[in-house]
Amino acid sequence: MRDYKFVTRIYNLRKGKGLSQSELGELVGVTNKAVSKWENGEAKPAISQLVKLSKVFDVSMDEIINTNQEKEKQITKIVITGGPCAGKSTALSWIQAEYAKKGYAVIFVPESATELILAGISSNTVNSDIEFQTALLKNQLTKEKLFEEVARKMANEKVLIVCDRGAMDGKAYIKPFEYEQMLKYLGLSEVELRDNYDAVFHLVTTAVGAKEYYTLENNKARYESIDDAIKSDKRTLDA
Repeated sequence: MRDYKFVTRIYNLRKGKGLSQSELGELVGVTNKAVSKWENGEAKPAISQLVKLSKVFDVSMDEIINTNQEKEKQITKIVITGGPCAGKSTALSWIQAEYAKKGYAVIFVPESATELILAGISSNTVNSDIEFQTALLKNQLTKEKLFEEVARKMANEKVLIVCDRGAMDGKAYIKPFEYEQMLKYLGLSEVELRDNYDAVFHLVTTAVGAKEYYTLENNKARYESIDDAIKSDKRTLDA
């Protein structure tokens, strides 16, 4: 689980000094990608790097790593996924209403596959399934990073980021060796993608046990038959 308190502190200290990620990286002796990972909660600086950061920011190391400051922002990121026609829209509406009552600001990362398909980008319009899934994953990660940056700047102390499908859903739609090839090309790992979330919730398609409710009418990007929906649901759950 990522330490959002540390993430927020590093981000605010860098912004307070008016430094870009690349500029901070040069001062500390790391790449801008390393700084990005610190600010995304994907990694933490080594002790030697913390020493340099304390000098750059002109604060003590305790101030950088302290996680007991009052009123620190609490950011939680979850995924709602599942088979076609599984009730995600209903679940998202429920989450919005219930967590608003609990004092959360709730923001939603829209489903990348639907966005791309409705924009005319699909496995049928590009060269291959892996090319489409690569574009989809890039889009997903870019959106999540943007939403996390926005969440850190929101006034609410508690923010819930809800992803309509997550970064690992694409594993259900290409072969295992293609998925590994894609991650290698993007410099990612399954563990890294998995640990990017605090929780993942899988909703079972209505094609399993409630076929009379299965429909293609409420999603223009949905095309699966009932049998295909059942297979897609299992692949997604496995992923």
